[in-house]
Amino acid sequence: EPVIGSLRFWSLTGRLERNQAMVAGKREAGARALGALERSLQDTPFLVGGSLTIADIAVYAYGHRAEDCGFSLADYPAVSAWIDRVSGTIGSGYPVHPYSIDPHSGG
Repeated sequence: EPVIGSLRFWSLTGRLERNQAMVAGKREAGARALGALERSLQDTPFLVGGSLTIADIAVYAYGHRAEDCGFSLADYPAVSAWIDRVSGTIGSGYPVHPYSIDPHSGG
């Protein structure tokens, strides 16, 4: 999921063009990661079995924002259902902070 984090950052801060040489590889790796999640979540409600673990929270942090960088979660129904389960378990107050052009600017 760090791949999705990089793509999301570049997408939301206008840096895709600056990093164009790496974008195709990152998109391919992101699609592979979402595909692997899809396959593993087809038979289990959470990543490590029947209940929420730190693994779910760690992967959810970037996975639920995959659409911000061009991935369609509709293509991954088991991942979408898992995102709903994790979100329903941790609650609606999960913070998502916007990126700015300068992430150190505070704005």
